[in-house]
Amino acid sequence: IYDIEDRIQTIENHRKSLVNTKGMHTLDVYYTEQNNAANRMFLNLQYEQFQNIVKRIRDRVIDYLIETEMQLMQGNTLSRYFENNKEWVVNKLENIDTNFNDYIKAIDSHMIKGTPIDYEEALLDIRKVLMLYANAICPPQADPVTCSDGKRRVLTEDKYLNRISFVLFEKAGKHTHTELLNQSVEDLVKRIEKVNELSNKGIHNKVTEQEANQCVIIMYIVLGDLIRIGDEEVLPLS
Repeated sequence: IYDIEDRIQTIENHRKSLVNTKGMHTLDVYYTEQNNAANRMFLNLQYEQFQNIVKRIRDRVIDYLIETEMQLMQGNTLSRYFENNKEWVVNKLENIDTNFNDYIKAIDSHMIKGTPIDYEEALLDIRKVLMLYANAICPPQADPVTCSDGKRRVLTEDKYLNRISFVLFEKAGKHTHTELLNQSVEDLVKRIEKVNELSNKGIHNKVTEQEANQCVIIMYIVLGDLIRIGDEEVLPLS
């Protein structure tokens, strides 16, 4: 995926290096702009194609991880990877704030009980874990900020996803790896926020066992990556 990232960066450089027509004769401007337009169209098409490839890779990787872990989790059997990663993440979180332990135990309890309401509660506890993590790495701020990925984000208390994204891009910079990780966090938050919104209205969302398992697995995967990035001076990209 790093080769694809390099190709995308090369395309961006080519787009920025198109001939500047400032100071040219009118006739030269006309032909140069025609040539620039043709090159720009070609480069934009390539850029879009590579971005689509990256998205497909991300989707397939996540689907593969989920499918693999789901196969191993069914029948109360957890994979060695999942158990080791979970133990590592839990230890790290407890060192940050002991309150994480209560939420982790609550998630485990709900998953063991296995009722639709418990699966819903497990997703709501995942939300609490992410909010507590956001508070630990980036306390709420009144003023919006522009992150290294170019996006302006509001960092108020309720915008916990924005606060996680802010720290991620500030710590690791804008790379394909960080963008994929951020997208995984966004996908997880989108699902649990839907459950939270309905819960606040007194409506129970029918969360299936498979969906709850997927959310728990993804939570530990993304938290593991986020914590590892936070522990490093620079994200290793090569």
